[in-house]
Amino acid sequence: LQPAAAAKIFLAGGLCSSVAHTLLVPLDVVKTRLQTEPPGTYSGPLDCARSLAASEEGAAAFLQGAGATAFGYALAGACAFGLLEVFSRAINEAAGAGNSLFFSTPLLALASACA
Repeated sequence: LQPAAAAKIFLAGGLCSSVAHTLLVPLDVVKTRLQTEPPGTYSGPLDCARSLAASEEGAAAFLQGAGATAFGYALAGACAFGLLEVFSRAINEAAGAGNSLFFSTPLLALASACA
């Protein structure tokens, strides 16, 4: 595996993981507000979201923690998906073409365990 190809794999894993988790931050903010406020403060998730948007914090309240989430999951995703792909390719190459096809599931499990 060439270094440039490996870098693309790590970058793609980090980017995808970061975007996927950061897009869910607003839902997590609403969930956390529902859990931390006294019972009866909100009638449900939509009421909580409306109250949050109308508060002094405004729409920016929905992005609390988004930066840390994006950074953390970019690192985690780059390592997890990048290493999985690197180990998977190395293990499949070591196993050979025929064995790689026949034992694809166990080899993928081995690559996952290594990553």
